[in-house]
Amino acid sequence: THDAKQALALERLLEKHESWRELVQFWEQRIDHVPPADRPPLRLRIATTWFDNLRQPARALDTLRLLLAEPGRETADQGTGDLLERLATAPEASPAVREGALDLLREHHEATGRAGDIVRVVEAALPLADVQRQIALHRDAAQRLAELGKQDAAMAQLAPLLKQLANLAPLMKQAGLS
Repeated sequence: THDAKQALALERLLEKHESWRELVQFWEQRIDHVPPADRPPLRLRIATTWFDNLRQPARALDTLRLLLAEPGRETADQGTGDLLERLATAPEASPAVREGALDLLREHHEATGRAGDIVRVVEAALPLADVQRQIALHRDAAQRLAELGKQDAAMAQLAPLLKQLANLAPLMKQAGLS
């Protein structure tokens, strides 16, 4: 139709001029007017633009939450998982955004039969986490690996936790906590 051609022309113009914020606004205004099957891929484009071009990981995560609530979201599964992984391991993202992305990624991978992939992302997120979060991530990875029958890898995830406990023992004794 004529409207669709005009919309595509405007979209291309905004992209060409790198008017990212205006492009996102244009897409967000159109989202309710596109067929339901086209919404998840459009939301993925919005989220990717928030992250890659506008450097706003929180807005990207908010958009991915909307995408995952869409019927027919399977049409954007691969790209959604990839962007969630990038958000979960992005040094420029706040800890809350990384944590939120990791939570959504767990749900997404479990729903798409890729639960084993979560361990890889958890391991990539470890260097960005504080000590408390690292403990939780190691435990999560160890539990998932054990569930997959990978006992040696699970134990390897627990080794850093045991090392931390060993380092704390003398301090606990000095403080009269042991």
